[in-house]
Amino acid sequence: MNIRLALLGLVLLAGCLSAAQRREDDFMRDARMFNDDLRWARWDSMGASMPAEDKRLFLERVDLVGNDLVMCDYEVKSVHFDTGSSGATVTVTIEWYAKNDPSLRKATLEQHWESRNGRWMMTKQRRSHGDRFPLVTEPVAKQAANATVPVDP
Repeated sequence: MNIRLALLGLVLLAGCLSAAQRREDDFMRDARMFNDDLRWARWDSMGASMPAEDKRLFLERVDLVGNDLVMCDYEVKSVHFDTGSSGATVTVTIEWYAKNDPSLRKATLEQHWESRNGRWMMTKQRRSHGDRFPLVTEPVAKQAANATVPVDP
């Protein structure tokens, strides 16, 4: 009887591991496709992996940049899964240039992903190193609490 329970436990554990493994495999595919779409400027396709409001804001930034942005390359540097494989962080380096200033630029982006209703969504993206990338919002600089405001004499 104890052997049967142990075998049943192993079978159940294997089922859980395979579900988590499937979720991680799905994520790896989705994250690769998302960054391929970034590389090839397939903006609408990228937006399918973002919450609706984030997609709208992203496409507004794309419109502001226009055709000036030329993507050159990307490389996924690391992928870290949260406990339970319901979230992940991807670190990716990207290279691009602007047609009006053809010097090559490079940045490292950190993408936070969440599994929502069986679908992976890129919920937050920020630049962690390198040149400012025009399609990723930058945090607003905070002023010191005791900063004085100049007054015209």
